[in-house]
Amino acid sequence: MTPDQILIFMLPVCDFSLEESQFFSLEELDELWLERKVTKYKLPNFMKDINDDLLVDNVNNWIVMREESPKSINKRTKTNSMKVICTRCGKTDVTCEAWINPNKIETKEALDHFSDESFYYGTCKICDDSVELTDVDEIRQRIDKELALFMEETGREPQVAVCRVTFCNGNESMDETKIRLSHGSNGDDEYFYYCNGAHALKSLCEKGMEDFIITEIYRFEAE
Repeated sequence: MTPDQILIFMLPVCDFSLEESQFFSLEELDELWLERKVTKYKLPNFMKDINDDLLVDNVNNWIVMREESPKSINKRTKTNSMKVICTRCGKTDVTCEAWINPNKIETKEALDHFSDESFYYGTCKICDDSVELTDVDEIRQRIDKELALFMEETGREPQVAVCRVTFCNGNESMDETKIRLSHGSNGDDEYFYYCNGAHALKSLCEKGMEDFIITEIYRFEAE
């Protein structure tokens, strides 16, 4: 077991009882996290926030620890759709870090495990360089879930998507970037980009005509 396999979930006391918090499975907690009802950390990041004196509210939240085993990670990867690309050229000819058993190198069991962070950075054979990676299908699935959650809560279509974008000419990124989900003028400094709805937003998750790729979706907003 590695530290990256230990997941910390923070469940608001006002929404969950102590009994509920203790009996949620890892899969159920992950669903709650995707619905933005709980906060999720990997253990190293959780400890970093504490050591950096960042706000970790253990008074108003239940803290739940779960272990993600290598088998569950591998199983999840096999069953979920994946399209990991280089954010510079958009190609899938990439490699990333994994743990290999050298004594089983000729067998299917050679791959021991990998972490979620393995798919964030790697090497692109086309660019011949270390690059940021993104899982196109995963980000699109998150867009669908965030969109469904917003419409369920508000009963209307969102007007703005708050995203992380990564520029294709290097590894520079912008967090909390606002993209307007309708055509307009780029003269408005409040919005980084304009596109025609959620379908067009999802097309920005892989390399196209623009000089950036959406590499994370944070939330949708009404305005």
